[in-house]
Amino acid sequence: MTLIHGQTSGAFGSVDGMDLTGIISFDEALRRAAGYAIPPDAQTVQVTLGSANAADLHWGKGTNLYYDVDWGGMCTPVAGPSLPPGGSLPSCAGSSLVTGMDAQTGEFIVTGGS
Repeated sequence: MTLIHGQTSGAFGSVDGMDLTGIISFDEALRRAAGYAIPPDAQTVQVTLGSANAADLHWGKGTNLYYDVDWGGMCTPVAGPSLPPGGSLPSCAGSSLVTGMDAQTGEFIVTGGS
């Protein structure tokens, strides 16, 4: 997905008016993200191209193009109090892992989960 017409996603804004020549492809972004950290139980993946002010995010200077690769549907074990007999908690809660990279160079920028 490419953020256009003022769309935003997290810290990323649209690429309106930016020069997209020379950026790595969506497929290459996905391959590189898989090389950084691919969760073995991920059930979904979404690759998004957007822009961000690098200084605001402490990633450098200027407004630049970035890919955000969001791996979703992973199982994060649920920890909780002991349950009475017959009670149950779900065995896992939904989770995601996001890998961010420079769209020009493919350089790893950040990874994080939720």
